[in-house]
Amino acid sequence: MGVVIVLAGVDRGLNGLLAGLGLPRPGLLFSGTLFAVIFACTVRFLTIPVQGLDAGLQALSPNLDSAARSLGRRPPGLLRHVHLPLLRVPLATSALLVFVDTLKELPAALVLRPFNTNTLAVRAFELASDERLADAALPALAILLAGVVPVLLLTRSMRPAGQAAPADARSPVESHADPR
Repeated sequence: MGVVIVLAGVDRGLNGLLAGLGLPRPGLLFSGTLFAVIFACTVRFLTIPVQGLDAGLQALSPNLDSAARSLGRRPPGLLRHVHLPLLRVPLATSALLVFVDTLKELPAALVLRPFNTNTLAVRAFELASDERLADAALPALAILLAGVVPVLLLTRSMRPAGQAAPADARSPVESHADPR
């Protein structure tokens, strides 16, 4: 509701300003648009990447900056060649968490979406509320797969090079041994 109040105030102010200048009023430019949904999700989920990047930056030693500067790196190069490679995992994790949370966000999408526009979460909710559970399964499954596949890819990319996927701790001989 805070986003609705803020964007409605911006729309009213813009319409009043344009009317004062003798120009036609454009109506609602921000409320009830895709911009409103993106703005609401940005405000709601901003803490996830901020906390993730803060934790990643805390893990970096200040000596890295000093060493890179002594080798001639200026701040843009320091960011590009030192910080970003070291923050690859926190950045990817934060982006993934924001993506998954935004994908399944229902309240903001329901209230702020443009007319005749649905997200997967809204479509699944509408079908489930109409008790069309078989029809609601496809959008719900799409949300699940869209969340699980990036997690699996991120987990695979975070594994050190040359390391195989974790296997059962027991050897194949022990797992088939007679339990007596």
